[in-house]
Amino acid sequence: MDIFKRILAVSMVIGAVGGCSDSSPYLLVEGIRDPLVLGSDGLYAQGEREMWGCGDSICLGSQKIVRVRMNGGDPEVLATAAGNGGEIAVAEDGVFWTNSNYDREMDLGMWSLTHVPRNGTESVLWTSTTPLAVVGKSVTVSDESVFWLEQYSPTVLLKMPTTGGEPERLAESDDLSDLVSDNDAIYWSDGAAILMRPHDGGSIVTLNPEASANFLTVSGGALFWLSFNEDYMMVNSMPTSGGETVELARQDTPIPNGGTGRVCVAALAVDGETVYWSRSEDGRSGSGSIHQVSRTGGPATQTVDRLDMGPCSLAIANDSLYWADWDGLKMIPRE
Repeated sequence: MDIFKRILAVSMVIGAVGGCSDSSPYLLVEGIRDPLVLGSDGLYAQGEREMWGCGDSICLGSQKIVRVRMNGGDPEVLATAAGNGGEIAVAEDGVFWTNSNYDREMDLGMWSLTHVPRNGTESVLWTSTTPLAVVGKSVTVSDESVFWLEQYSPTVLLKMPTTGGEPERLAESDDLSDLVSDNDAIYWSDGAAILMRPHDGGSIVTLNPEASANFLTVSGGALFWLSFNEDYMMVNSMPTSGGETVELARQDTPIPNGGTGRVCVAALAVDGETVYWSRSEDGRSGSGSIHQVSRTGGPATQTVDRLDMGPCSLAIANDSLYWADWDGLKMIPRE
């Protein structure tokens, strides 16, 4: 995915209580690009893109989907696809991702949903001439189904068995985004509310009718998201069953240096008791930082600062915090 698009995206990670050490971040692997997704056997991401050339406003190339072990080392290439990679979702039986490409013979943009087993051959589950959304958590997976967004007008939420088949339309809205799932249900935002549908079927339930949720994340029976106004960025949570929304933290969103820029928030994902997010002051080099707050709320603290840019993906594993930025995959131990 184009990192310039992802710089405005958010990824939240919830981990064990405690900050990070005072040591400098380690560069584990160069050339790793977001999205960065944690799996049970490593971190999944996009490798460096190989460009074949550009012409007539169309650039052709190929994108690698890679797995990186927690201690670094050479990335393992799981698949190479022509076009631009999009979002990634990791399941026990493999990896799913969206991809965009240009078919010169048909003179059409083509979008695909692809699956590769952990030890198998990739297979394209779905192709479309309608754009698949490629930003903002636009694909997620449960034990038996994969869910994704297609950018019709309005945008459509689709469901398909992980083995392939005919897609089922679940919902449509102009502002569908931020698909996440747990063992019980799939959750998403429509720009004005947070909604849920159980995996075993049934009606769509509105969990929060007044939540303008950005970068929705689910962990341990709770939903987490960011919301914004002209003055503040808020970190929020609520139970997956519905109920009261709790504001965990609030930060100013100043215009840096008296200019016309903005604070760019760049990452959000979930596990444990601490919420992490990253931000970059108008995308300026050296202004990137990572912050944290307890899952139950309290004072927000700065975890890492003076990063080249705000990290575009975050993940927690093995008592370390991992992220992807311009240089590649980095990590810092947590205390």
